[in-house]
Amino acid sequence: MIPAIERAEDWEDFHKGILESLAPAGALEQALAERVALCSWRLRRVARYETAVTAVGLERIEEHFRPKACPAQPNPGFLPTPGEDEGGPPEVRLPKVLNELAKKREAVQLWEGSLRLLGELSGLPAEAPLDGDDVYGALEDFRSELPMAEDESFDFEDRGFLAGLGLPEAELSAPFDWQGWTAGMVRQALQAMARKFKATPEKVLDQALKGRQEIQSEGKAEVRALQRQVKELREQVKAKQDRLTRERLLADGNTLQKVSRYEAHLSRQLYQALHELQRLQAARAGQPVPLPAALDVTVDAPANALEALGNGERG
Repeated sequence: MIPAIERAEDWEDFHKGILESLAPAGALEQALAERVALCSWRLRRVARYETAVTAVGLERIEEHFRPKACPAQPNPGFLPTPGEDEGGPPEVRLPKVLNELAKKREAVQLWEGSLRLLGELSGLPAEAPLDGDDVYGALEDFRSELPMAEDESFDFEDRGFLAGLGLPEAELSAPFDWQGWTAGMVRQALQAMARKFKATPEKVLDQALKGRQEIQSEGKAEVRALQRQVKELREQVKAKQDRLTRERLLADGNTLQKVSRYEAHLSRQLYQALHELQRLQAARAGQPVPLPAALDVTVDAPANALEALGNGERG
């Protein structure tokens, strides 16, 4: 028996059924019937082995393509399809593109509020409340459009500048987490920034709005491109998974050859024992025993041919 794989009670039931069907009498017939039972049991083991090998191959495919298990480098057990991108097989590239898509979507979404603020700022009431993240984005866009020389800069997070807009002293350490921002404060910041660099607030606002619209448009185009890439990669992953699944439905050629050799060897032993048992039983019954219609020939197989399948004298 093979521990943890085959149960002793299953073998005993099988063995008992074979002997009852063959009804041996005497030690020689008993030995031949035992051999028939043993060869039959081992032939069943061959079928289970082939099923197990196929199942393991399919499990490895599922594990290889499982999202959490996508390797940083191609699994050497899964050779890339000819023509695959140099960046790696599709199952490796897909998680990277998905991550890039998530970041790009987040960035586009983050700046949508700033884009709306820039477009509506001129018409908003001074006391209209604003989100701190949207304010930060608008001030960042204002700064990018200021006519500064190469050696000039402007820090809109400067504590003095923010205090001049009306931020409480206690909020200056994290100004854009503050819930008190208003449209009037942002217009005041725009005017102060434009005045410092001798520009008109209207022009800075207009250029900031156009610049942000262009950036958002490019960002959305990148999102769409990444979405198309994700779709293509998923199709490639599915096609590769289907191909590997079809390939793994059969064991590899070397394993299949060994299994076939071992199965043929067991079949010969089974039929030799069965034929000899039948001739002995016929002779015991007083029936004429003709020469066998088929010549039983035994060909020695390599000693190491699937020894694991045949371990154990009792199955």
